[in-house]
Amino acid sequence: MVKKQQLLVVGLGLVVLIGLFFFGRTAPDATARPASASAADSAKLDFPAMLAIAKQKITPSQLAYVTQLEHAVVRGDVQTQQIQAYKQLAAFWGDTVRIFVPYAEYTALAAKLENSEKSLTFAANLFFDDLQSVQEAPLRSWEADQAKDLYSKVLAIDPGNDSAKVSLGSCYIFGGSGSPQETMQGILKIREVAQRDSTNTYAQYMLGMAGIVSGQTDRAIDRFQTVLRHDPDNLDVQMRLADLYEEKGDRVAARNAYQDLKSTYNRLVGAGKLKNDTSFLREINKRISR
Repeated sequence: MVKKQQLLVVGLGLVVLIGLFFFGRTAPDATARPASASAADSAKLDFPAMLAIAKQKITPSQLAYVTQLEHAVVRGDVQTQQIQAYKQLAAFWGDTVRIFVPYAEYTALAAKLENSEKSLTFAANLFFDDLQSVQEAPLRSWEADQAKDLYSKVLAIDPGNDSAKVSLGSCYIFGGSGSPQETMQGILKIREVAQRDSTNTYAQYMLGMAGIVSGQTDRAIDRFQTVLRHDPDNLDVQMRLADLYEEKGDRVAARNAYQDLKSTYNRLVGAGKLKNDTSFLREINKRISR
């Protein structure tokens, strides 16, 4: 069964998705990333090195606070104290200075100690959601490794968690080296869920994304059409489908898909489920008319 959280990810298609898909990243990330080594400098990143870079970006008083938290566990219920310290560190890096890598890593460290399905899934999703927009290959690979480890721990607790299985497979597709072997490894993990439950829209969506990554446009179109049969208001999928038709050179299908997208968008705005975005409508109309 697809979890509610995943349904929201691929469901209504919020304005954030619209902005990302048509206009690029229209607002800064919720948290910034520290500068990282280039692919030429290092094929593998590690957290201590990235943390050291992040610490260079904070004030001396902030650094003193971080150092205090890092050495906070001294006696008593060590695990409880360690979880609390990790959460405080995560809050500092995420809320105060807004640097993503230490925020996500400390969230993950706390989750691993708590070892609950909920906390592990939350931490895994942080890495997985972020790596899909990361351009630097070493950082993307590192985030994928963290997500894989966390999703594996989720599945150790709940082997029937299909969302975690799909996300784990997707890490190989989005966070891998791009090799056909690694992409297929991810596809097989997702396909296992899709073949057992053809109505799992998250699995179908990710197989569609895998089709885009691997250059299999027709397969991606088939998967996205399957998603829309079960989730017709999915704006993200409607956008991707229309662009795939455009990429194929099928202007009639592309124009019809953009018209469907416009109709769905206007209906959701009219129902109060989305805020109206005139720039988005202008872009759709431009694509319809060309």
